Amino acid sequence: MITDPEKTGQNKYMGRPDICSVYPYHIFFTSNSEEIKRDCEAGNILCGDCKKILENKIHPYIENFREKRADLSNDLIYDVLREGQREISRIASGKLDQLKTVMGINYHI
Repeated sequence: MITDPEKTGQNKYMGRPDICSVYPYHIFFTSNSEEIKRDCEAGNILCGDCKKILENKIHPYIENFREKRADLSNDLIYDVLREGQREISRIASGKLDQLKTVMGINYHI
């Protein structure tokens, strides 16, 4: 993630959480987001450190999803996707037939 796209050599270490793409996640996932904001603005933590703190906070939330995903077989996932594709094709074909009728097109491809 890009943290502060406007960093220059002059403000290399002093972050701006208000334009950072990482900081909003700290507000949600970390209990000390205000402290992180102050440390970022003061240059006490660098962007990489900020990302590592966030990673450690998010990991417990997503670990459950990773475990569930690992339990699913690829065959099951592809079967679901193929079934969805068949259903969408059926619906789209019907809509296309309706459109051709309305437009007076009397042939089918």
